[in-house]
Amino acid sequence: MQDVKNFLDSSEVISKLSSEYKQEVLDFIDNVNTKISGERQSCVIVDLYVEHDKANSLNEKLCDFTASDTINQMRLYYEYSEEYQRARFIIFATPETSMKLLSMINE
Repeated sequence: MQDVKNFLDSSEVISKLSSEYKQEVLDFIDNVNTKISGERQSCVIVDLYVEHDKANSLNEKLCDFTASDTINQMRLYYEYSEEYQRARFIIFATPETSMKLLSMINE
């Protein structure tokens, strides 16, 4: 398990994932290759300046919610910057689902 964590925490992997997230946001803005459908779509980026443990705990809570919601198409991305002590969440979902996730983040 620690090997997997070390792999995912490596700067090369983080850089690749971060660039993929950025590309998905740009694709959403340009309406290119969007992976969600429907009349109402949202892309929300939230930055929280918190300690890593608190960010991981919140991420687990949000992931539990997204895993339990099989009706709505949604994607949630999370990355943590040790340098800035910043958790970044990128949400692709309906506005209603995004608001639920934002409410959970704001608790």
